[in-house]
Amino acid sequence: MGDKMVAYIGEIEKKYHKKGDAFFTAWIIKREYKREELCQSELLYVQIGKVFEPAGEECGTLYDESNACIRCGVGRTQMNALTLDLKQIKMHVDIAKTIAGEVIVSSQFKQAWEDAKLSGAVFSDVYQKGRKPTLVDTWYQLQIDSQPLEIISPTIAGTDPFNFEDAERYVCDKHVLGLNLISEITVSRNSWNSGDMLTTKQAFGWKQGLLMPERPLILSQNAWDCLCNAEIKGYSVEVVHMK
Repeated sequence: MGDKMVAYIGEIEKKYHKKGDAFFTAWIIKREYKREELCQSELLYVQIGKVFEPAGEECGTLYDESNACIRCGVGRTQMNALTLDLKQIKMHVDIAKTIAGEVIVSSQFKQAWEDAKLSGAVFSDVYQKGRKPTLVDTWYQLQIDSQPLEIISPTIAGTDPFNFEDAERYVCDKHVLGLNLISEITVSRNSWNSGDMLTTKQAFGWKQGLLMPERPLILSQNAWDCLCNAEIKGYSVEVVHMK
């Protein structure tokens, strides 16, 4: 982000934005680390590579939104087992998520986690959609039952890497920091209870149709070591800072 070309693109984008136009419509922030940097980080942010649709809600999964936040949509309750069209996962991965943020993991992932006696993850049944949904033994819904981490400054959220003027539109004081995560994540050390699979109190994103705000998925160093040894595929990690 400190590159001169990035700053130059940012200036061009600001000019377009003032005219109600856009210089670019898509962007991805990719951070590269040395292996030793990742090994020295106590916590790691998981980036899931495979995102697919349809979402669970389109396949028969039911949600109760009576207690969801009116502003951002956070807080809905899943009422039945996750039902998906698993045929949409055509590449070989061990972790994936729907466009609605529903995360599933392979039986290999589940086995490796349980063999290592790691904490924080709950694995629930998943069904293949159909006239009569069928229970599968190759995929499990991943849910988190550990104490959530508190995201703190200098974590940055925004609409895109150059546009922070509209950022407040996508902020919910109770649940959502912003539309997109722009920086690396920093969390409060006091909020970590030594769990291995964690998420955060705050989310990123906004309710737009089937899209929902998502809380970052975070691993302990022990958990990452376990997944590496088991050759779990379909994700990358970033350093998480603690203060």
